Amino acid sequence: MDGGSPQTIAEKDFIGANWSPDGNLLVFADFSFSGIQLFDLGTGKRFVVPGPEGLNFPRWVDEDMLVAATQDRKKLMGFDVKTRRWSDLVSSTSTGYFVNWAHSPDYKYVYYTTGGANLWPPASGWPITR
Repeated sequence: MDGGSPQTIAEKDFIGANWSPDGNLLVFADFSFSGIQLFDLGTGKRFVVPGPEGLNFPRWVDEDMLVAATQDRKKLMGFDVKTRRWSDLVSSTSTGYFVNWAHSPDYKYVYYTTGGANLWPPASGWPITR
């Protein structure tokens, strides 16, 4: 925003980009569900987040905590940036799926929505509402 040349942060097939609360790190996932990466704006370097494959749509919920869903969207997991460890946060019902998750304005809570079995995976793409 201050000018300068655009910079490529990631190649194609990355999804779910989300800036850290301080604006210094960008988290994103590989579209093939093979991993989550961080981009450090200050150093210009990318880092692979260690942990299980198949996690998607990572979101910052605190300056030291990421939340991502398993590939089947049946579980939300948290990644503590300081300890570099994943932990289970919450699992959905046998027929439900996590649709979206985000932090509260004060970064003290994680809000999420769930949907039924007919919502995920989409049979032929997401419906468009006008």
